[in-house]
Amino acid sequence: MAPDLDAAAADVAEAERLLRIKEAAEAKGDAPAEGLVEEDDFEFVVFDTHGDRSIAVVKLKKEATWADMKAALLGKMGDGARVYGVRYVDPSQGGKTCLARNEEEWQACWAVASAEKDRELEVDVVKSPPVKPYKLALKANAAKGEKKKIYYPNVYDEPVTFKVAVDGDTMSIKEKEITVDRNDKGAIVLRFVPTEAPKEEVIMVKLEEEGSGIQHTVKVNASWA
Repeated sequence: MAPDLDAAAADVAEAERLLRIKEAAEAKGDAPAEGLVEEDDFEFVVFDTHGDRSIAVVKLKKEATWADMKAALLGKMGDGARVYGVRYVDPSQGGKTCLARNEEEWQACWAVASAEKDRELEVDVVKSPPVKPYKLALKANAAKGEKKKIYYPNVYDEPVTFKVAVDGDTMSIKEKEITVDRNDKGAIVLRFVPTEAPKEEVIMVKLEEEGSGIQHTVKVNASWA
């Protein structure tokens, strides 16, 4: 058989196979008549962080891992893209907005996708984590200033190294870099300069992921009394 006839025959066979999948899915009520998704395929329609613009469609096989999803997202978004996680709505929890950033959280997202009859789920890509607030009570007139220890979590499935920096002169840190094990918390010791009078101040601590460049922010609300 000529090559072009071979290709045509293959196309016909594939079309017939997909049609059988579609008809079987429709008979079970698993897919709308206009949809054509293979039985083990799922589609994730990806929107930007604000959820108002579709930026990609990611197709995954059933049981694909969070690493698979993240790699597919980065590939779709192009050079310089950053992915902290994906946000989605879980109807089983009363429409609660949930976040997937590791394999455990991703499995919960898969459960929602699996419950969709058309095997399609809308997600928002999250490029940076929310600001983590801390409230610290300090003593005014402390002769040598004070030290306070705070903790920052690593929500990923692998260790991560953060480069740490502080905005302003009221507070300093010893740790310029910390490495935090998977699903653990890293300690950061904050050193405050002596302050004579009662006051309040907001100080930002920046943590930049080594490799990805994703920036995390801790908002320290310090109050001297």
